[in-house]
Amino acid sequence: MKTVMVVCGPSGAGKTEIVDRFIDGSDVHVSVWNSFTSRPRRSGEEDGKPYVFFDRDELYAHIERGEFLEWDEVGEHIYGTLASVTRASGLCVKIMTINGVEQMLKSVPRERVLTVRVVLDRTELIERLRGRGEDEDFIEERLSDVPENGSEWALDFTGRWDVSVYNRNRFASAIASSLRILAAAHSEEFEDEWSLG
Repeated sequence: MKTVMVVCGPSGAGKTEIVDRFIDGSDVHVSVWNSFTSRPRRSGEEDGKPYVFFDRDELYAHIERGEFLEWDEVGEHIYGTLASVTRASGLCVKIMTINGVEQMLKSVPRERVLTVRVVLDRTELIERLRGRGEDEDFIEERLSDVPENGSEWALDFTGRWDVSVYNRNRFASAIASSLRILAAAHSEEFEDEWSLG
């Protein structure tokens, strides 16, 4: 693998839409790192799109065997990435939590990682989550660490953000186009591939 682009942001910020548009418009080989999760499938989801679904005990067994590059517990569900994905070639793209990125940076060379922070004001995030049909308890839990001013979200991330984007009015296409240019330039810096093993 040459480069991994990780996309982080609070629930409702539009991370999945940005990543989907990034992949659809890309003319370079992009590997999507599927997340493994213990959460139930939502309507229309298939195994591997966008998650691989396991029960909680099965995921913990993988974690205890050290098979995950990163993992995090969000609410009552686990999300994570198997370490074997680092054998993929080209540019890899992944949505992760900040805790997941912090874990990943202990194994992946920092210069090979492009970190993207997607933010939005709390009131707009609440509107989007309500529009998705989420209940008020879910919204409160997921946005508990989001300040009123979304641009202040996660500024204490120790690995530093390479890019911060404000996804107001759903600028996903424009953001994805900009990220493609940036990711291509970042990937060109490295001729060699690397893997964890």
